[in-house]
Amino acid sequence: MEETSFISKRMIEEVKTLLEEELKGDKKAIKIAKNIFERYTKGGAKAVREYLKRLIEEEENNASPEGNKGKRV
Repeated sequence: MEETSFISKRMIEEVKTLLEEELKGDKKAIKIAKNIFERYTKGGAKAVREYLKRLIEEEENNASPEGNKGKRV
């Protein structure tokens, strides 16, 4: 991840470590939290909204049996 003017690489690594400690082994939650953080640092709130929208759509498709018909997930 590239360093930006307002967030250093060290800070990014510290936040990732904190997420792992706080979420204590919930691998899916850690992955989602890291993805949100990375998208925010690279693309701002718009990138996070797009990621969350896609994530919700995937979860809805997986929860609905007819949602998976004919779709690649």
